[in-house]
Amino acid sequence: MVMNVINDKYSNERYYSFKLKNGLNLYIVEKPNFKTVFAAYFVKAGSLDLKGYFDNKLLNFNSGIAHFLEHLLFKTEKGDVISQFSNFGYDVNAYTSTNETVYYFTGVKNKIKKAINLLLSFTNSLIINKDDVDAEREIIRQELLMYQNSENKLINESYKELYNQNTIRYDIGGDDSSIDKIDLDELYMFFNSYYTYNNSNVLIISPFKYQKILNIIEEFDFVVKKENIFNEFKYNDQKIGIKNKKITINNSSFKRSIGYRLDNFDKNNYFYLELLFKFALEMVFSELNSEYEKWINKKIINDYFSYDVNFNKVHQEMIFYFENDKITDLNNFIEYNLKNFKFDEHKLIQLKNRFINKHYEIFDSIEEYGFEFIKSIINDRNMYEIYDIVKKIKIEEIIEIVNKIDFSNYSIVSINGE
Repeated sequence: MVMNVINDKYSNERYYSFKLKNGLNLYIVEKPNFKTVFAAYFVKAGSLDLKGYFDNKLLNFNSGIAHFLEHLLFKTEKGDVISQFSNFGYDVNAYTSTNETVYYFTGVKNKIKKAINLLLSFTNSLIINKDDVDAEREIIRQELLMYQNSENKLINESYKELYNQNTIRYDIGGDDSSIDKIDLDELYMFFNSYYTYNNSNVLIISPFKYQKILNIIEEFDFVVKKENIFNEFKYNDQKIGIKNKKITINNSSFKRSIGYRLDNFDKNNYFYLELLFKFALEMVFSELNSEYEKWINKKIINDYFSYDVNFNKVHQEMIFYFENDKITDLNNFIEYNLKNFKFDEHKLIQLKNRFINKHYEIFDSIEEYGFEFIKSIINDRNMYEIYDIVKKIKIEEIIEIVNKIDFSNYSIVSINGE
């Protein structure tokens, strides 16, 4: 077993990292002043992981399978997992994101060993049959219907138009067609491919000393699993084809998005690039810009207006969302305001301080701490390095990335109501 101790230079935060003999990654955070526990089992497999090489064999999966499996793992031979955790005084939940699937529990610190053992037990074995799959399929179908509104439709269609191959174009839950195709064999194949120890992680944040938590983990009787040799499938998305797509949805207000692929940037430091873009967009498209209030008064934007930027090893893009058609040329509006804005050091310092303060507030909330920690591990970064990373950002770097944006590589999606 390999152990590392990671410290935050600017606070008292510290975590212990272990690589167990079976390949599982374990992270333990001591929070002696906390009264509660956050524990998570998470795998590096989410909605994007639909194609990959396992032991040099290419496997393909239907969209929505990670989310489908998340539902089914809660079924065990001993009955409902939620009730079992409740008996110990804990709330259990799970979520599937683009790059990870997370199972976690929170609650007071009693019966911690039983709760951890239950978490490890139900996430490390899959015992389901065809009837389970068919029953869950209908539940998931109803869940998908709940999210079929114009806002989600706009987001999903924006990604579809930006990418013609990348699996970010699919909804996390899949769609009716893909859900119908998922069967028992495919679910077991996905579980056996991705839910291996070398692709799995455990995080425990609690008031207990790390040695007590480590002993609980080491005493657990892990099932034997094969360690997969996994290689990612590389997508080769072509330049955006459809520049302007129009969709009609009943009883919807008019909405639009414009998305830009950011393919022409260095892929070696995703997080740093994402921060540069976030700070640039915040300076231009927020109250920090004196033009922002004028846009509101002229009804160019309203409360619905928002933007998002993502930089990771799988996809890189920025997307803007509007709720009216006041702007005739969206691309010109975005390009003009980004290229002509006077970026200054004072605004950057404001944003950097705001970001750092918000980051350190996370350490006082056990769930926020847990979710941010998981995100950092999934994205191969150390959350304790945030201060140094943010502080070294320069205004010249922000100006440089703005000037490098390819404003011809965009797609517009419009939703009209009937």
